[in-house]
Amino acid sequence: GTLVVGYTAANADSVTGYNLVTGLGSVDANALAVAWGASRTASTVSISPSAAQINLGQSVTFTATVSTTTAIGNVSFFNNGSTTALGTVALTSTSNGVAAFSTTALPGGTNNVTATYNGDGLNKPSTTTTSATVTVITPDYTLGSSPTSTTVVAGHASTAITVTVTPVNGFNQTVTPSCTSLPTGATCAFTPATVTPDGTHAITTSMTISTAASMATGADAFTISATGSSVTHTTPFTVTVSTTDQIFTLTPGAATYSVTQGQSVSNATVTLAGTNGFNTPVTYTCTDPASESRCTATTTSTGANFVITTTAPSSAANQSGHSTRIFYAALLPGLLGIMFTVGSRKRSLRGLRLLGLIVALGFSTMWLASCGGSGGGGGGTKDPGTPKGAYTITVNATTGGTNPVTATTTFALQVN
Repeated sequence: GTLVVGYTAANADSVTGYNLVTGLGSVDANALAVAWGASRTASTVSISPSAAQINLGQSVTFTATVSTTTAIGNVSFFNNGSTTALGTVALTSTSNGVAAFSTTALPGGTNNVTATYNGDGLNKPSTTTTSATVTVITPDYTLGSSPTSTTVVAGHASTAITVTVTPVNGFNQTVTPSCTSLPTGATCAFTPATVTPDGTHAITTSMTISTAASMATGADAFTISATGSSVTHTTPFTVTVSTTDQIFTLTPGAATYSVTQGQSVSNATVTLAGTNGFNTPVTYTCTDPASESRCTATTTSTGANFVITTTAPSSAANQSGHSTRIFYAALLPGLLGIMFTVGSRKRSLRGLRLLGLIVALGFSTMWLASCGGSGGGGGGTKDPGTPKGAYTITVNATTGGTNPVTATTTFALQVN
């Protein structure tokens, strides 16, 4: 027969699985796993948020409770059906099945957060869970002005315009207002320069528009902007500029300034006086009709200062004309001599006569040249400089721009 050592499953009792002789039996792993799983406690998870509505970036805490208080292992939190967990919290023997998870990362809008228990040796993974709904709102604000348009006389400032920042969803960040696309010649300012709403109540700042006297007239639209917490809002505004009522006059410091030829006038002044609040910078020019005289302007706090420079007469003589005449006087007989000599081929007495004629012509031509250069003090010329006499200096001033404001005045220059 067959020698059997120990026992075989075939000898086991069909009901108990144990060998009836020894009381022992082999382990059926599959049967064990099925039996163990069936013996684990089923679990569910409930979840609740610390707040149903929060601002963007604000913290919210989700509390998940596993139905089995002795559960250990991990609880994971998911948002809006994502398979990527927002976070995972480990349960311990002292957690009593409660896992709390806090986050500031929820996006704006509606968030449905669920929790999943992963199970342990005694407790099954959760099969059901509730969801916690949290609405995340974005703090914001609105921007407006009162009035929405104004009229300004060129060169003046507008009346105060109220700019209002109204918080939405608890907005409480600092807002900085500004103006963009202003017409040329206009500026704006805000008082105060920044505002910080308290999250509930509207807050205001006062805007003033300043204009230049020379800017173009008519209606122009520009934008009031405000930036706070990386959020920018705008509101339109229209400014209408009418013709300026500002003028200015120029008054010379003296009616006449005297100067000696070759000297300068350095203290010629002109004073500017504005009316109706005129305060626009101007550019000065001066016209000097005197020959060999130059006028330059320098702006001062009260008007302008002018420096007038004249030229002194020069007695340097120019001798180049006299030397040139002598050169040509000497050259002429030589040329004539060459021509006559070349034209004659005879070696007779006629040649001697011709040579004597050339010599006589040379002396006579040099004498004529010297006589011709004796007049006018040796032939030199003089630079008269700035001629003596009275001249009218004209001063002009202008703001420039589309509609320039101008003024003119004169004073006399006496050159002695």
